[in-house]
Amino acid sequence: MSATEVFVEEEDADRQKVVMQWIREILDDDNATSKSSEEETILASLHARDPTLEMSEMQSALESSLSDLKAETLEVMSSRYGEFARVAEAASFETAFSDETAAALVELRRGVDDARETFERKRADLAEQLEQTRSSEKKEREVRAVSRFALLLEELERRDGVVRNVERSAHACMSLKAQLTGAVEFVTDGELFTRLRDLASRVDVAEKETRQAIQAEFEKTCCCLPPGGPSEDRGDPGPCLRAAAALGMGARLEAIFAAKVLEPFLEATFVASRLDGATPGSRSGLESIYAATLDYVTDRARHAVRACEAVFGGVRFKVLAVDLLANAVWDPVAAAVAAKLPGLFQHGIAGDIHKTVRATLLFVDALARALLGGSSDDDAFRNGRDRLRASDATNRLLEKWNLPVYFELVKVDTLARLDVVLEEEKKGESSSSFARATIEAIRRVWDPATCFLRPIADEALRFTFQLLEKCVDDRLLSQRYDSAKTAASVAADARLVATFVDEAVFFGGDPAAAAAEEKGLFLRAVDGEDYAKDPGDVGRRDAAVAAGVTFALRPFEAIFKEAVVALADHLAEEVSEGLRLVKSVTARYHLTNAPSPSKPSEYLKRAFKHLDDFDATWRQRLALSDDEARAFFTRHTHAVHRNYAQQVRAVLDHARKFQATLEKRRKARAGGGGENSANLLKKKNNLDLAGDAAKIAKQLAMDVDATIQRLDDFAGFNVAAFPYGAVLPQTNYRPAEAPSPSPSSPLSSSSSSSSPLLELQATLRQ
Repeated sequence: MSATEVFVEEEDADRQKVVMQWIREILDDDNATSKSSEEETILASLHARDPTLEMSEMQSALESSLSDLKAETLEVMSSRYGEFARVAEAASFETAFSDETAAALVELRRGVDDARETFERKRADLAEQLEQTRSSEKKEREVRAVSRFALLLEELERRDGVVRNVERSAHACMSLKAQLTGAVEFVTDGELFTRLRDLASRVDVAEKETRQAIQAEFEKTCCCLPPGGPSEDRGDPGPCLRAAAALGMGARLEAIFAAKVLEPFLEATFVASRLDGATPGSRSGLESIYAATLDYVTDRARHAVRACEAVFGGVRFKVLAVDLLANAVWDPVAAAVAAKLPGLFQHGIAGDIHKTVRATLLFVDALARALLGGSSDDDAFRNGRDRLRASDATNRLLEKWNLPVYFELVKVDTLARLDVVLEEEKKGESSSSFARATIEAIRRVWDPATCFLRPIADEALRFTFQLLEKCVDDRLLSQRYDSAKTAASVAADARLVATFVDEAVFFGGDPAAAAAEEKGLFLRAVDGEDYAKDPGDVGRRDAAVAAGVTFALRPFEAIFKEAVVALADHLAEEVSEGLRLVKSVTARYHLTNAPSPSKPSEYLKRAFKHLDDFDATWRQRLALSDDEARAFFTRHTHAVHRNYAQQVRAVLDHARKFQATLEKRRKARAGGGGENSANLLKKKNNLDLAGDAAKIAKQLAMDVDATIQRLDDFAGFNVAAFPYGAVLPQTNYRPAEAPSPSPSSPLSSSSSSSSPLLELQATLRQ
């Protein structure tokens, strides 16, 4: 075989392998095999891949591929058969084991069912035994309870006809009633329930008898009292009061006490004819009626009321089981005032309403003090007084007086008075400032003797703030600070109002002080003569009032600062205007042969008169604090220093120019006469220009020294110790004509560390 033939055969073999590989790929293709597995499809796919393939070549390759696939399939089946046999054998063993296990489980279930039936039977037996035991014990408890109930009732009934301990009887009745109420659900035995029902009527009878005994004991110890009798005749009402509280008889005893002790006296005392006194319609007899009532109840009711407070009272309790003070004494009195004295409520004048309401409120406090005694530190007295103030009877009376309408009358009258003062002040006819009129108005609002009533404290506080706002809007803010007097007046008024409101009206000295004179009008008016409040409530109230006062006084503080700044500037302008007469110094010494100066000039007195007026009129009224005074006087003094230094320098400049001019003229007149001619002219005209200049400088030095010393005396401290240019805190005020020194002048610098007048003083001394 030639090499060519060998190469062709090898090429054909490789080609056949490629074709067979294609056939495998076609057979493995899911899409192709899913459509058709016929030989035509395979051959068509081969031809599509290589159109040069011969049909015989493709068929031969296809047969070879199918033969290989068949062989591979048989090999796989033979290799898997052994494994299949092993699996089948194992499945057969497991089936046999499963049958045995199932049989054992069935037997076990049968045993469990038997055990469960046995347990249920035993449990049912035990439950039945437990129920029988519980029923037996419950019946025994019911028997014991009913027997105890019967014994307690028999003991209560045996006390009838003998001296009864009403307190023990009341507690026994209360216990029986409670047991009887609970027995409806507790007792289930029919026989016991029937017995208990039969005992219920006996309980009602025993309770009724106990109530009658309590009432009789109460009338004996509290109502049927000989006037002024000894205390041993009255007995101790404590047991019957406690018994009444246990049975809820408080209202009944209060009504009995009012009917037997108060009503006869009220019928005879509270009559319209006694109210008017000698003058019909005057209502002048109200205080005498209250005084007689106070004397009567002090004698007839104090023993019972104090006993009641001792049993039930205390600072922690606001509602008492038996409250003789509020419900048996004050309530009938208040009802008699409302029903038998209708003329008290027919008012149209604020002063009459105030007099009537104040007398009633004072009577309420006096009633608590007379019946309970003690001081403001006594808990029983404070508790009783507060109960009377907050009682329904008090509120009903106050509603009949219609206090909101009363306070509106007060407000209208107060505002009308202020409007008159404001108009007079605008016309220059008022003898008092609007601020002082506002202070008097506030003082009158808080004065208990003329206007203030404790129930309208909130309205009075609100109106006070409104008056302060009116004082700011209508008067203080209308000022333009056009002069030192105006600025000082506004500043003094603002400080006066602020001090009065902050100290005199609200807190005075120490708000927690016990002495009434150490408190402001607000605390004295609200608390009366006592400061008996819960410390927590007092702290919260005072904090709220202090916050309101601080807010209300802010405009006054701002006005005060602005007015003081304006005052400092205006006062400096007035002093500086008087110091302008320093220019007269040159005329005094030029060509006058005046003697050398020995004291400061007279014009200083006229200039410093403004400072004297301030000391006499405004210093004390302004009441400047240390910081305020330091800022005020520093601003004022530095302004005067600046202005006066300018004026003195102008005088010195004028003196130098005048001297130079005269020297020029003297030389011109001397002509060519030489020294002899000059001396002759000097003697003839008696001129000493250098001496005059020295006198002027000396006088100016003395004036500057006197001015600096007077300003320091006025300020009360060495102003030079503070940086030049110090001012008061920034405000909205701007002076109408602020000094405007020349930019080239050394006085124009406000950042200098020393005053220009002090610098000039050093120059003059040299």
